[in-house]
Amino acid sequence: MSNTQKKITAWFILLDAKSKLLKNIEYKVTAVNNNNEEEYVVKGKTNSKGATYEFIKPVNTVLYLYIKTGTKDFEKVAKILLPQTKRSQLKIRARVSAILIDSKLKKYGNEAGSIKRKDHKIVKGDTLESIAKKYNTDITQLKILNPKIKNIHKIFAGDWLKVPMQIGDGGKESEDKSSPSVSKNPTAKKNKDNESKDSKQPWYKKTWDSIKDVTDKADAAIDKTEEVIKQSQQKIINGTLDVKEHVADASGKLHGTLFGDNTKPFKNNDTNNSSKTESSDSKSKSNEPQLDIKKEVGNNQKGNPAEQITYDSDTTVYHIYHDGHIERANRQAVGYAAFIYHDESGSKHFLGKTKYLKIPRYGGGGHIYLVNIGGDKKSNGIDDNNLSNIEKEKRLSKYRKGNIGYSIYMNSQQYQRYYLSGVAMATFLGALCKLGYDDISFNGASKVDGGPGPSSSHTNGKCIDVRYLRKDRKALEMILNNHSHDSQYDHDRNLKLVNTLYEFGWGKRKRPNDSIVKMLSVYFTNSQAGINKSYILPHCGPYKGHDNHLHLQGLVANIKDIDVIHKTSRSETGICSCNTDLTLEQLRKICTVRDKSTLESILPHLNKTLKNYKITTCLRKAHFIAQLAHESAEFKYNEEIGTTDAHYGGYKGRGYIQISLKGAYESYGKYVKVNFLGSNNVKMAQLPYSIDSAGWFWTKFKWKDLNELADKNDIICISAIVNGGFNGFDDRLKYFKRGVESLNLKSCKNLNSINLTHLTTFNFPDSMVTEMIGESFGWGLWHDPAKNKSGVTKSVVVAKEGYVHFIRLANKKGSFGKSEKRYGWTYDDAVNYAKQRVDKL
Repeated sequence: MSNTQKKITAWFILLDAKSKLLKNIEYKVTAVNNNNEEEYVVKGKTNSKGATYEFIKPVNTVLYLYIKTGTKDFEKVAKILLPQTKRSQLKIRARVSAILIDSKLKKYGNEAGSIKRKDHKIVKGDTLESIAKKYNTDITQLKILNPKIKNIHKIFAGDWLKVPMQIGDGGKESEDKSSPSVSKNPTAKKNKDNESKDSKQPWYKKTWDSIKDVTDKADAAIDKTEEVIKQSQQKIINGTLDVKEHVADASGKLHGTLFGDNTKPFKNNDTNNSSKTESSDSKSKSNEPQLDIKKEVGNNQKGNPAEQITYDSDTTVYHIYHDGHIERANRQAVGYAAFIYHDESGSKHFLGKTKYLKIPRYGGGGHIYLVNIGGDKKSNGIDDNNLSNIEKEKRLSKYRKGNIGYSIYMNSQQYQRYYLSGVAMATFLGALCKLGYDDISFNGASKVDGGPGPSSSHTNGKCIDVRYLRKDRKALEMILNNHSHDSQYDHDRNLKLVNTLYEFGWGKRKRPNDSIVKMLSVYFTNSQAGINKSYILPHCGPYKGHDNHLHLQGLVANIKDIDVIHKTSRSETGICSCNTDLTLEQLRKICTVRDKSTLESILPHLNKTLKNYKITTCLRKAHFIAQLAHESAEFKYNEEIGTTDAHYGGYKGRGYIQISLKGAYESYGKYVKVNFLGSNNVKMAQLPYSIDSAGWFWTKFKWKDLNELADKNDIICISAIVNGGFNGFDDRLKYFKRGVESLNLKSCKNLNSINLTHLTTFNFPDSMVTEMIGESFGWGLWHDPAKNKSGVTKSVVVAKEGYVHFIRLANKKGSFGKSEKRYGWTYDDAVNYAKQRVDKL
């Protein structure tokens, strides 16, 4: 790959003149395209490490960095040419003058210090009045800066308050030699009319008036400089780009330093600027923490719009997604745990925030952190004065917003088993949000010391008991094998309960012997629910004493630690769907007949299969799902209809791609280490094997990895390999076209050389099937109007195309290869028939 083609993953870190990270700063990055126009790359707010989103761009791309200052529109502050580098990743440290930002803020009416300010930690004996006096402000200003203050007479030791920027400090934090000199205690002008008024003003407000002329000049110079900003000097050290730009006012008295700390800035052409600019080589590296980003999980590496959240340093935030996966931010925090549910539409639901309880691990071995599911103030450990009015009502035991929500009846008063691990809590709440039930009866997890109470397995917040669900939707007792309760047993909702809990990781852990730690229930019958034979709920094992509650155990959470949260790609955003989970919305746009609940139950297994077999690009997903949708009638059938095992030597087609014959059953069984032979053949039609086997077939079983054919957009050859012929080809093509729309393939960046205008147009001569002698004959047969092959649009022209190519291959190969017959035809008969049809057609 040439240097001009090489692409780099890059991101910015914003710092002020003293290397202080600039957090929660609104920014955008643009790039100059081939038409010499700026186009959007990324946009958002810097996170807790001052970092922007990642983006991928070719070297030599011209980038512009903008920062939003106050209520004004974005201001262009820097320009950079993305340099050549041996590394694939580049961190760009951008030093943005705090004075530049704060002067803009003041100009546009924002509170001084909203970018650069001090924080004050409240200590015993502090009052708002004493704090205001210390920082030369008043109680009103403190309350404006700290809306969490509800009662000016009540503040709490250990809390932090925001206090206004001190102008004296502002001058100190910018370049000392070129900043305007400002007295730290200026004296207000006095006259008979304004003496008492001035004396009541905070000193920094009076200071501002005294330097107004200077800042106005600075603003004018900044605006001018930003318009004609120069190409920066560049220097790459250990994968970090350090660059400097110079922004000066007309008299050289005020400037901001942009982009970097290791190279001296270029000189400004302004001959009036006689001030010297100091290099900050020794100042920044020691103060800037390393940027820690897990690229495979939460960071948007393609410059797609994303949502970035800045977190409190003492709070771990669990972002719980509707498909069962969890992204955990700020894992190292030990103060609080907050839980946010992301529904299918992308909306966020703040479920609550509760205090972490650090305790010795029950049974020994260090410490653990538990959270309390209880909804009262005491159990949450959060004072209402520290919560907004909206947050006060959002406790972990209850939430409701439209269809998203739950209510938990706390049925554990006797043993006080309200405590779970943060991960267990996140998976439990996620499942409840997805279910939307308001009659969950919580029988308990662990005690406050991590102990189990009466159930030995309930240690360290890893297990939960809940009651079975009733038709009257009351959180009352429900006993499975007591027939006096049969009329109230709600089978559909209990099925959804266990399946959704399983989707979020419960009942999945493997023991050393590969057996599964399932959830616990009992076998039962219920004639009123149509259960006439002994039955146990899915993903559950039998255990005495669990007829009145479901025991949740064996948790394997799908959780990853992240810094940046991104929304799932959706076609309406103009973003493609490479390397993202398939959403229910996307699947329903492809499979339009099947009911929502069926697709919901399939989706987590489908996404796991896509990942496991690297079916991760838009194109691969579209082809894979198109074939599955046709073979299974949109996931309605998990085995071949109209045939018996006897037709296939005991192994008819099963699974969503119809694995058939003993050899295939045996090969797949060896791959997943499961026996599918003999009476075990029915397992092939059961989840997860019914979908996983399709992924195995796609990439492992046949002579060709179908991902390679998908990358070439060869649906003709893919269909021939999956079906053996071309049954239902038009139907497969229909599903593929739906996938193109649902996954937004036309916006995909991984289409290589595929022409967008021909994305859903397929020609036989372009397909690899032309190298396959039997399938070439089949292409002619299926399209031949004289034959009764179904599933394609009959065409004399297309049929002749197949026959002609078959004859050419026959002249070279002389046989069908290993097969004596194809589609019921011997080789000689096929050749003779093809020649006859070519002459006639």
